[in-house]
Amino acid sequence: MAVCIHIHSKLDVDVALTEILQFLQSDERLPTRTRKAVQFLNGLRQQMVHAQTHASHPELFDCPLSAAAHDTAIAPIAAVYTLADVRRSFGDGFQERFWPIFRAFNCVLPAHAPEMALFGGSKRTSGISSMLPARQ
Repeated sequence: MAVCIHIHSKLDVDVALTEILQFLQSDERLPTRTRKAVQFLNGLRQQMVHAQTHASHPELFDCPLSAAAHDTAIAPIAAVYTLADVRRSFGDGFQERFWPIFRAFNCVLPAHAPEMALFGGSKRTSGISSMLPARQ
């Protein structure tokens, strides 16, 4: 069963993103590590914004994959990302720069949530949507 989040097409983007963030931080149906990872990453970002870190280190706030869109050799990456294109865009720093992003993404949206089995949840591992009961 999947959880659907309907967002009206005229809803302000900031409001929609705030709602999604709130869901990822607090919905009890999500794996604990998902909620904790989102809480940590959001808290860190808030502290950095408050400290004006974006002024002294704007690279910390850039999407690491957006740089690839500026490279004319791999301009189509803006529409569809492939691992080969991403590997090229990161160059020699691929191992050090890409896999931490993937690990953080896997915390937020785990493909497998071992704690679900520990707490009597479903043992299905086909993704987060299959682990969550439908909203009533």
